[in-house]
Amino acid sequence: MTKYKIFFNNQMVTFDNALEIRSPETNEVVGILPAFKKNQIDSIFENAEKAFETWSTIPHQKRIDYMMAFGKIMLDNKEELAKALTSEVAKNYSDSIKEIERSYDYIVETIDEYKKNFVKPKVQYDNPQTKKGKVSYQKKVALGVVLAISPFNYPVNLSLSKIIPALVLGNTVVFKPATQGSISGALLSKYFYEANLPANVLNIVIGRGSEIGDEIIENKRIKMISFTGGVDIGNRIAEKTSSIPLVLEMGGNDPAIILKDANLNAAVNNVVKGGLSYSGQRCTAIKIVFVHKSIANEFTNKLVEEVKKLSVGSTINNSDITPLISSSSVQWATKLITDAIDKGANLEIGGNTQGNILYPTVLSGIKNDMMIFDGEQFAPIIPIVEFDNVQTVIDDLHNSLYGLQACIFTQNHKEFVRIANKLNYGSINWNFASSRGPDKFPFLGVKNSGFGTQGIYWALESMSRMKTYVVEK
Repeated sequence: MTKYKIFFNNQMVTFDNALEIRSPETNEVVGILPAFKKNQIDSIFENAEKAFETWSTIPHQKRIDYMMAFGKIMLDNKEELAKALTSEVAKNYSDSIKEIERSYDYIVETIDEYKKNFVKPKVQYDNPQTKKGKVSYQKKVALGVVLAISPFNYPVNLSLSKIIPALVLGNTVVFKPATQGSISGALLSKYFYEANLPANVLNIVIGRGSEIGDEIIENKRIKMISFTGGVDIGNRIAEKTSSIPLVLEMGGNDPAIILKDANLNAAVNNVVKGGLSYSGQRCTAIKIVFVHKSIANEFTNKLVEEVKKLSVGSTINNSDITPLISSSSVQWATKLITDAIDKGANLEIGGNTQGNILYPTVLSGIKNDMMIFDGEQFAPIIPIVEFDNVQTVIDDLHNSLYGLQACIFTQNHKEFVRIANKLNYGSINWNFASSRGPDKFPFLGVKNSGFGTQGIYWALESMSRMKTYVVEK
């Protein structure tokens, strides 16, 4: 167990008020962090607002140098950071290393995009025929204080996908990591400190959202919020804030649709990877599978055989299925399984638990009156729905509360396009599982899945505004 400090007001500090982080795997305390109280929150935003006056005016290359220095320090310490991920969010060590390396690539790609499209002003000349002789210089400038709220499941990548674009543009950041994810957040703040980032440019706020959440999201100094997390909190942010830009990513019930001409082996492999990696705790995880009834039995049998090959257990051993983030997550997943079985679903494999581990589970015979049909399980469960006419699937998905990603498996591209055009989702994939990357691609959802667009260019766009200078030619 380690006591961590955080980068605050240009120094590494700790407080008497503390937050204990327990391992989802062992329930042991793996870290103690300084926790903020309600009466400290406003001063954090005040400091960030003051720091913006200087940070936004320094040469853009200097900001880039700080970001690259941070990235190198993070990469040099990836083993330390990966161990933190493993201990606090039960992600296996190998995947934790991959997340950190991907995050370094994100920094480099963000800087490249920033230099390409956000540094030089765009010039627009008046139509010569009007003879007004005016020229417009249009540039993108920072907004001010950006509030970045990240989730537990990708505590490095999804934090830096908010922090880096905000800072390189010249914004200052107040960063609230998820409770399970706070150790990773504290280490990121340490690496920024070691990169000599100026005081109050990045401000990390540790604490439980239930205790300090409203004080954070309602602060009047906020000029933009980027949030990834659950629907309830995302909708609360939207209700509590007004007149500022929001980017909200709130999860999904991502479907896979498997037509009768699909390559079954490829479809099965994608469903296993897309549905069960990191134990299904991904917003883009395949949450429900619609299979044409003519191939349903063969698909289900192949799927079960592949699921049997998955390793279950320790994060250190790089098991495929590791503990869920909390006992309440296990209880929710178990409730969904029980409800489905009680209403006639068939348990093909799994369903059993051990501590916070839920063994990978396949349910067939799913109907639209079952909770799991349009619920987000965030667990290693693959529910299977048989269909005869794909239009019934389209109709069911039209009524879904979510609209993040979908995937369609068919060898007929025209049929893929026809179905995709009828689905109200942010992204639709042909013959591969839904996923968040590549980071250069736009990432967005509709309905309860979110508002606004992420992805490198769009993150930079959302955290800046147009400023125009009009002069005589």
